[in-house]
Amino acid sequence: MAIPCMILSRTIPLRSISPLRITSRTMSSHSNSSQMDQNLYISTIDAEPLQRYRQGGYHPVTLGKCLKFGRYKVLHKLGWGGYSTVWAARDQRLCKLVEQTYIAVKISVAEREHNGDTQELQTLKLLASHQPLPNHTVHMLDHFDLKGPNGSHKCLVYELLGPNVPDIIDASFPDGRLPGKLAKIIAKQCLIGLDSLHQLKIGHGDLHTRNLAFAMPHIDNLTEEKFIEILGKPEVGYVQKRDGKFLEAGVPEYVVRPASYGNNSWILAQDVKIIDFGESFLHTAPPRNTTYTFISPGTGSYISRSH
Repeated sequence: MAIPCMILSRTIPLRSISPLRITSRTMSSHSNSSQMDQNLYISTIDAEPLQRYRQGGYHPVTLGKCLKFGRYKVLHKLGWGGYSTVWAARDQRLCKLVEQTYIAVKISVAEREHNGDTQELQTLKLLASHQPLPNHTVHMLDHFDLKGPNGSHKCLVYELLGPNVPDIIDASFPDGRLPGKLAKIIAKQCLIGLDSLHQLKIGHGDLHTRNLAFAMPHIDNLTEEKFIEILGKPEVGYVQKRDGKFLEAGVPEYVVRPASYGNNSWILAQDVKIIDFGESFLHTAPPRNTTYTFISPGTGSYISRSH
């Protein structure tokens, strides 16, 4: 008799995925108002929903702009999700002891603002306080609040990582599968990272291959020009209103297509890290609503139970 495999997943609303290398996801409108406004703006770039550049929504970002009083210079876009956009930036602080030169900044929508730390920030602070830093999990370097025309946004600064596992498969393996040796390495590193989290009594809450990203090679000494060459030259699409009127203050002049990482062979590093702690939780605050999906290897049928 075939023994069913059990996959644990949370029933949660859609939110941003990777803070480091995220891909587009279709998201449902948050209100009747956003449904009515979804065709209000147009752009030649297919990126995040433009109607979400409003009060409580995304923060408009301009390439070359500096965040946190001039410290982080935005150089490229890494991706976006339902509740955030993520940007590659250069840390311009003159005296750096631990921080890396090139980092990723995740800018959450303003409606996600809390009086205290978000669950994600609590988890990342706990990870950052642990010495030595856990292996095979992404490291948070900094965090700050950003005030803009659409509200106040939580910003998380991470080490910069490369493409996730599915992106590497799409780019390098036409048969849609990783080589066996590399797959075993990734699986082992994922389990090491997961064990580190569990020892700290942290549940990731959303573990899948898109939340496993390859480490970048040593790039701290690269010039901005060489760094952008690695990511690919930013492609922008200017935003217009369909009625031809001027854009509102909270709408960006243009949107940016996420970085492609050029034709670099990222698998040479063979080092992956667990990313995206947006659905993580501590043992003191487990998720209330959990769905268990049972998959029968023999029939391929799915049975779900929630409690």
